[in-house]
Amino acid sequence: ADDLEGVATARVGDTIHMIHQVTREVFHHAFEMTADGGRWVIDSDSIAAPGVPATQYADVVALGDGSLLAFYSGARRLFLQRRSAAGEWAEPREIDSTLEPELSGPVLVAGSDDSVTLAYTGRDGRGFVRRLLADGSLTPRLTLSNDLGTEDPQNGAILPLVAMDSAAGGSETVIVYREENGLLYERRLSAVGQLSDAALISPIPVVTDAVDSE
Repeated sequence: ADDLEGVATARVGDTIHMIHQVTREVFHHAFEMTADGGRWVIDSDSIAAPGVPATQYADVVALGDGSLLAFYSGARRLFLQRRSAAGEWAEPREIDSTLEPELSGPVLVAGSDDSVTLAYTGRDGRGFVRRLLADGSLTPRLTLSNDLGTEDPQNGAILPLVAMDSAAGGSETVIVYREENGLLYERRLSAVGQLSDAALISPIPVVTDAVDSE
């Protein structure tokens, strides 16, 4: 399997779904929890071979209807791939295929209303955020930062996203990211797609690339 690095999980009922990306492939596993311990119901199902990315990253969310949405790295771009509640994987969908820069560091989150937010890094040091709408279209990408860094250890500059119910209705996304100077910042994407100003949340630089963790 070469390098096992990008791993993510999501739970649907009593089943834990796992997506992991190795050097050349993306695999799906599923473990069903039972009273006597549980059992593997899907073992190493290869769902895609998107090329060799600079760094392996994968994320996955479960939606209210039992479907899954995976988000992972390719050689130059990122891919979304949906699994229906019936268990069928659709073909991977490349995002930003005609736009620069090359991309890495994909993360996503689903709100309680099934709204999906995606964030990712650019190899030119920028970070982006956008929403996936119910009809499958993507909102225009918004720039989180221009200073995330351009080296491989900085590809994972955006932390796992957090979705919260908004008092005004809908879901708000909390985005925490590390800039090239090592400091952490927070921005929030409102339910209507407005991005807040950046707020500094760490007074000292945080660790980068500890034991290949990025």
